[in-house]
Amino acid sequence: MFSFSGSVTLDLLSVTCNQKSICAVKGTEVTLKCSYSNINIKTVFWFSEKQRRVNHQISSGSSTLTISDVRERDSGEYQLMFIMNDGVKHLSSAAVNLTVTGET
Repeated sequence: MFSFSGSVTLDLLSVTCNQKSICAVKGTEVTLKCSYSNINIKTVFWFSEKQRRVNHQISSGSSTLTISDVRERDSGEYQLMFIMNDGVKHLSSAAVNLTVTGET
């Protein structure tokens, strides 16, 4: 679970996710990717209400989240959280909805 001090502003950035929703089979690996543009970004990370088995990669202008061995409880909405150089936090309004099923 994540905890943030201070206020969080909804997205003032331009964020585009490759897919708005993804359906994955339990036990597989899934990759979520979003791109963004803003020169004043200090830190970017993926935000969800649940803890995950994740590996995230951040490069200039994009962020990729890979979840290995997905489980049904991994289903949910994933968003990017940005911390700007001035310390202001922005939660992206763009999100990827992940649905994990037990069937192949």
